[in-house]
Amino acid sequence: PLILTSTQFKQKDYKHCLTNFKNRLGLKGDQDLYVLINVVMSPWVTEFEFLRELTATFKETLQEIVKLSVFRNKDEPDFHAFVMQGTDNLYLTHLPMFQMENHRRQVIITADLPKNIKEQYLNARKANPLHVFYLGNQDEMKLDDIAYNGSSFKGVIYKDFDKDGKPIDFIKDFQVTNVRVLKKRHLATAFQDVNYPVDYMPFYIYGTKQELHIDHMLLKSPSIQLSADNVELILTSGELTSTQRENGVIVHFTEVREIALQPFPEIKPYPQTETTPPLTFFFQHDRTFQVELYNDPMPDPYQSGPGLDNFDKKNPIAKGTIKLPSKDKGCLYIDSYMVNKDPTAEKKVKHDKIVNRSKIIPLKRFYADKFDHKDELHWYEEKAE
Repeated sequence: PLILTSTQFKQKDYKHCLTNFKNRLGLKGDQDLYVLINVVMSPWVTEFEFLRELTATFKETLQEIVKLSVFRNKDEPDFHAFVMQGTDNLYLTHLPMFQMENHRRQVIITADLPKNIKEQYLNARKANPLHVFYLGNQDEMKLDDIAYNGSSFKGVIYKDFDKDGKPIDFIKDFQVTNVRVLKKRHLATAFQDVNYPVDYMPFYIYGTKQELHIDHMLLKSPSIQLSADNVELILTSGELTSTQRENGVIVHFTEVREIALQPFPEIKPYPQTETTPPLTFFFQHDRTFQVELYNDPMPDPYQSGPGLDNFDKKNPIAKGTIKLPSKDKGCLYIDSYMVNKDPTAEKKVKHDKIVNRSKIIPLKRFYADKFDHKDELHWYEEKAE
């Protein structure tokens, strides 16, 4: 038998020794190193070309993994989507993916729509305030070509995604203009914190005097995207200036322990008619939370982590409560599925090309047409007494 085990070299324990070892392997970063160990429990490993075949199979598998890794980590033009927040000024929060370089960024921007397009959007939001609408780029683009100050692109508004993740168009063929970046932070492993927040859950809060919105800070993978527009902030001390609202500050939900919520339940964000978070999940309409507000320690909107939430927690700029919107005032976006999804899990390498894996057909469906139901029951059916 072949026994496969693993071990972990922790950076904090091995320090410079591990750094030198990783340099020899061509690896960079302060992450811990995971190592696979295989042990062959056989006295005849040198017979019958066993080691040669084992080595060849290992190399072939490794080459396939490398091809899939390149697929995940290659930055190419793609279609992106942003949750649309607000009705006076439009705020957009990107739908990120930890496992796909094209989407491996947390981005919050503002932008302008043509007057007639915005009117259609506002009418749709007024008719259904809790419905989430998405703004996307109509032509494939890199995220960097969308999210920079002053950018403009051809846009499309989606009213939802189907069960396979395909967007459903609502309005298209218009120009998005006057983009301004509030936050644009890379989510690669090198930019992540080592641990989840222990005593709170951090969000970005931003908006106008009339409307405020929040988006969960993605500090470590796996995580969850939690966004809400039109939240109600009531301060018991301190203040939030117009400049702080426009640029965004950090708000801690002090009664929610993020580390204690791990792992998050799997919640798919679409289709909206079929997905609802569990009733026990904390992020619900009309829920109120105790909060503390802090200036962003990284005022540069393009600054990535780690340490995006590392600062003195003793001196918040304000304290109070945040109430999530009621169903007739605003929308919630909750996703712990797409943000963590590995797109290569559904791919494989065949004839040196990346192709989709064959879907497994359930046994009942496979055997459903194998028998004549008039003459005999299916093997999985019980005979009626």
